[in-house]
Amino acid sequence: MRQPADFCGVVGLKPTYGRISRYGLIAYASSFDQIGILAKNAEDTGLVLEVISGPDDFDSTASLAEVPAFAAQLTRETPPIRIAYFSQAIENKGLDPEIKAQFMGLVTKLKQDGHKVEPVPFDH
Repeated sequence: MRQPADFCGVVGLKPTYGRISRYGLIAYASSFDQIGILAKNAEDTGLVLEVISGPDDFDSTASLAEVPAFAAQLTRETPPIRIAYFSQAIENKGLDPEIKAQFMGLVTKLKQDGHKVEPVPFDH
């Protein structure tokens, strides 16, 4: 769900096991098959998740827990946060220059939005 979404420039959500019923899913390889969501933005993803989550009489593995208001949680204002990234990963010579440019553009936007973003070393 997440990788195809990234390739297409949309939001992909792979929910926790049991969050969404698997009833009706054709299992090609049961441990790999996953019900998920592809949407234009996080709010739409939250709305769809609210609708398709919850108990299902035809799937005993579906969660019985109350379904939270996902969309409301995704659209609320959040205070500035501190974000770190591995400097070696972004400075790696093998990293595609376009990916690095997109990443650094995101870093700039996050900083403009008031977040503290800084590289940290990760020697491996």
